[in-house]
Amino acid sequence: MTTISPYRSRRRRGAYLAAASLSIGLLAAAPLTARAQEGAPPPPAAPQPPAAAKVSPEVKALLGKMVAAHQKLNSYSARGDFSFAQGEAKQAQSFDITYEKPNKVRLTITDAETKAVRTIISDGKTLFDSSSEDKTTYRKVDAVPDANNIAGAFGISQVGLGLLPMIITDPQAADKVIPPTAENVKLGADAKVGDVAVTTLSFTLNVGEKPTFTLMVGKEDNLLRKISITGKSQGQDLVLSETFTSVKADPKLEATTFVFTPAPGAKAIGEEGPSLPPTATPPPAP
Repeated sequence: MTTISPYRSRRRRGAYLAAASLSIGLLAAAPLTARAQEGAPPPPAAPQPPAAAKVSPEVKALLGKMVAAHQKLNSYSARGDFSFAQGEAKQAQSFDITYEKPNKVRLTITDAETKAVRTIISDGKTLFDSSSEDKTTYRKVDAVPDANNIAGAFGISQVGLGLLPMIITDPQAADKVIPPTAENVKLGADAKVGDVAVTTLSFTLNVGEKPTFTLMVGKEDNLLRKISITGKSQGQDLVLSETFTSVKADPKLEATTFVFTPAPGAKAIGEEGPSLPPTATPPPAP
């Protein structure tokens, strides 16, 4: 089993890089590198970036509305459910996300099997990271003074597929959701996530065993409700899914939402202290 290193800098990092390298960010544009050896001939010219995927005006409009709907919010809350299945291997997590711009966040993750709870809270000045599996210490670091502090909470916790924090914080997110290697980009039949009517968007990546991504976006509010990835890895069926329910746009939040209370006697450790264990082990690399 391999794990994704916990967030230890101020750069947002998509967590739970899906098996078969299904991370949206990595597949969008991963530059090639060459090893230079002494005496070796000069490396060839850098390859030109791949052409953008063919996307219809209707799809572009949907992505633009989805990103704009998230980025205009001053506050947000939702329950997320993440599941992973590859052959007989299965894993599930639930999480509750609440944030208030510019940089306050509360993220609580519960592992379905171990019931371990990871809590990440930031009041906008300090970010706290604690685990129910360790009552003696918690991490305490300076908060990032913008929305990347919210995205950073996802990076620390290694929860989800990384799309939600990207569309919250990246002004260019609408152009990054669909990687250049995507094909068969199309809108599908209307559907429902719970009792919420959604518009469906799907595409296939022309890499490996050609996994299929499906996004479901609320028809009325344009907020992300579900993303799923299906494909093959190591000859086995692979399914990843992240669903958002109980979504609230611009909820009125109590000040106590972003107050961290450590366990009695627990001591703070800084950024260079020992890393808290992730709530669960990410899926195996292919």
